[in-house]
Amino acid sequence: MKKYFVVLTLVMLLCLTGCGSKEGKIKCTLSSKDAVNDYSLKSTYTINYKGDLVETVDTVEEVTSDKSEVLEVFETQLKETYDKMNKTYGGYKFDVVKKDNKVTSTVNINYGKMKMDQLVKDQPSLKNYVKDNKLKVEGLKAMYKSMGATCE
Repeated sequence: MKKYFVVLTLVMLLCLTGCGSKEGKIKCTLSSKDAVNDYSLKSTYTINYKGDLVETVDTVEEVTSDKSEVLEVFETQLKETYDKMNKTYGGYKFDVVKKDNKVTSTVNINYGKMKMDQLVKDQPSLKNYVKDNKLKVEGLKAMYKSMGATCE
């Protein structure tokens, strides 16, 4: 009876820990200033992962400018982009708010709900960053770094 208890305990531990799958978060940040077009951008990307695959990404992008026309362009562009991505691939929840001299987009991308096969078909360069129809953590970090972001 004691033997069964030990085996059952080990099985429960493996299930609770996900059989050794590592879960965590990686934060990437990006800041830039465009003096010609009079705006600055500050972005934070939080990659939520399990093992070597991305589960979700939480993004906060802040565009700051003293020119209302610049902010209006960003507000429209961000709303249209995220709406189109959600309609085409799914998995996006977003909110874009223009207030004072800032446009802030808050986005959650759920890669478990996304049509990854369609995204890869439309963007073949992503093929090397996908495993088991999910985005790889290292691939996403590489994409953010290529945009100029710094990841912890």
